[in-house]
Amino acid sequence: TLAFLLLSFVGAALALWPNFQEFLELQRAIEEKGGNLEQKQKRIGGLTKLQEELLIHEQKLRQIDAAIPQNAQTPAVYDMIQSMAASSGLVLKSIVAKLAVEEEPGSLLKTTRMSLSLEGSYEGIKQFLSRMKASARLLNMESITISPAAKVVETPEDLQALDVAIEVKAYSY
Repeated sequence: TLAFLLLSFVGAALALWPNFQEFLELQRAIEEKGGNLEQKQKRIGGLTKLQEELLIHEQKLRQIDAAIPQNAQTPAVYDMIQSMAASSGLVLKSIVAKLAVEEEPGSLLKTTRMSLSLEGSYEGIKQFLSRMKASARLLNMESITISPAAKVVETPEDLQALDVAIEVKAYSY
């Protein structure tokens, strides 16, 4: 009976061995999938945290998009400059922009150079420059030239009139 018992045990072990091997493989696959699931959950957690941070900084990102838009938007810049000049009491005589948008060396930014010709009082010029500095659009004043206005004096205000030439750069991506 002992031999029969031993033979039965060996026969059962041999019959169950493939199932045991399959069980071990399934257990390893479950552990592997569990590890992958953990990694994916960590990644999702990181992305969720990043999304929350972006929502916190959303207003600042919108300001950056307004300051440096995706394209030059030259007509919009013209309108903005005209509006700033008028609200400062200046007359915008001309705007000349280089049609070719230049790329800054080693930068993703593109610049559009503009030459402005304005006329008005000293106070108006100060207000215009202040508005230009505070504008949502990133404008960089390259140079400014102020000279007495070359026009016939008809009123006392004409004595205070000044011609202003400003070189400006506007940025875009």
